[in-house]
Amino acid sequence: DMFSFSPTSSPSRQVPTLAPSSSPTSAPTRECHDNEHYRDKFGTPCKTYEGLECDMMFIMLYKQEEVQKLIKECRRSCGICSPAPSVPPFSIPSDTPSGIPSDIP
Repeated sequence: DMFSFSPTSSPSRQVPTLAPSSSPTSAPTRECHDNEHYRDKFGTPCKTYEGLECDMMFIMLYKQEEVQKLIKECRRSCGICSPAPSVPPFSIPSDTPSGIPSDIP
């Protein structure tokens, strides 16, 4: 059974919830933002999908076109935007390298 009306010991993240996320998120950039006017076929806004895998919403009986529209309109909430570096990269090597490889060449 996919749906249950009985409480579980831990919250499930398989379906959108009506409550907003309790953890703060970074401000959207011009390239990475949600359409604040968008509502899915259930009337749900983008912020509901924060932290969920939007491309898997076909499990919730969304049609392929609806999933594509969701991802297009809710880029930030669906997590498909690349985060900007917090600090610009420097051309001078660090005196104390972290030892962790960087994605920045």
